[in-house]
Amino acid sequence: MYVLQALIAPPVVFTDVLFNACPSIELPQGLALLPLSHALLERFGLPALPMTDGACLPDAFVQQLAAAARHAPLVYVETEHFAGGGSQACLLFSDGGLRDSRVAPDALNAALGFLGICAGEQDIDGFAALGLRRHRHTEEWFP
Repeated sequence: MYVLQALIAPPVVFTDVLFNACPSIELPQGLALLPLSHALLERFGLPALPMTDGACLPDAFVQQLAAAARHAPLVYVETEHFAGGGSQACLLFSDGGLRDSRVAPDALNAALGFLGICAGEQDIDGFAALGLRRHRHTEEWFP
């Protein structure tokens, strides 16, 4: 099983007041990951994996993410895979607005492409280039 619910952006985005005291994790290619742990889901009033379950993120949270992306792009991603099947979803933000929303098998790589992620010769795709396979569950990103 693989589960990830997170925000990915250049580290400067996570200095926004919305993310005050939220620990982000440095990723390659000048990005950072903010895993949406159970505690952060509760803090932001979010359900677990809403988009892949056919629901939406709360409008107020989407507006906060749009505002946080006024100076640099930001993506919200969620994925859940088990026994070869699964689903992916993303929201793409830049210039203070929501640019796209996807629930599709390629949603994560679309989000990473939006951020300009380049897969190296050793990488299958942007997901591998960022090392997002390091942990199998969102909570495991925290020490």
